[in-house]
Amino acid sequence: MNNNDPLSIDLNFQPIRVSTLRGERPIPFSAYIKIGDRHILYCRNGDSFEGERLERLKAKKLNRLFILEKDRPKYEKYLRENVDEAFDAHSNKDLLSKVLVIQGHQQAIAEEIMENPEDEQFYIMGVNSGQRFSEFIRKNELALKCLLSIKNEDFSISQHGVNVAALALSITEHFQRPELEFKRLDLLVLGALIHDIGCQGIDLPLQTSRLKFSKEELKNYKCHPQLGIERIRSLQHIDGIVLNIIHEHEEFIDGSGFPQKLVERQIDPYAQIVGVANTYDRLINLENKAPSEALKFMIIDSMGLHPLDMMKALQDALKKGHLLK
Repeated sequence: MNNNDPLSIDLNFQPIRVSTLRGERPIPFSAYIKIGDRHILYCRNGDSFEGERLERLKAKKLNRLFILEKDRPKYEKYLRENVDEAFDAHSNKDLLSKVLVIQGHQQAIAEEIMENPEDEQFYIMGVNSGQRFSEFIRKNELALKCLLSIKNEDFSISQHGVNVAALALSITEHFQRPELEFKRLDLLVLGALIHDIGCQGIDLPLQTSRLKFSKEELKNYKCHPQLGIERIRSLQHIDGIVLNIIHEHEEFIDGSGFPQKLVERQIDPYAQIVGVANTYDRLINLENKAPSEALKFMIIDSMGLHPLDMMKALQDALKKGHLLK
């Protein structure tokens, strides 16, 4: 194909996720957008996606681009090196640049698993990446603030999942009960990433506050934990902690949650942690509350829905991350 010809037909193309194309590293392949049956050159080999190109794609709400099949090894090498550099504690990259790459990588993993939960390979990738993500969040004091600064204007459930995972990790760092230990932080991350898998396929304005849902929309929304667990319960490679997070993240300790109306002693502690993080991120991104306002709402206005010691841990995590004074 002539590189000066923007149109290509009858070539073998493969999709890639836009969220994986973060950072200033030049891409060693050309990327295309698909219009009708044609693939149109969007970014040339040697260019970077960071900046205006990425913003234009976000504005168009495009989450997939295409590469030539022969360039797949180059894409995978680019992705591996980009992510490794972001996770590398000795890299000279600034923290926000690292967070952008890692956020995009985690978001892509969440999307792959939610779209293909039966594929064990994606699940294993999520478990392995969850360990690296947990180490990164815990070792970088400002990582949570950087991550939450990335706007989620259309409330992508995969980006929401990354936020919830980071918040959940930060809470566990400050939460202590003698009888509880969170040993599987990789599964906490993975469960948080895909906790809203049941929202896929539901015709709901997810970018809208639940307070603005109609009665029918709210009824449909309350089905999503059950739909999620029914979709993946039979898959042998899904761990029990992940299943519990998906099924129980909307339960409240007073029994007023859904879908099972469990009380505190019946709710998996991992799911309780994700539930706290889920509520906080929704207040920030859908209700447009400031961190202090969201925390006040959860502790005072919604008293009795979440464990107080977990709320205290959230407060401590937000202070440590310089999101609260």
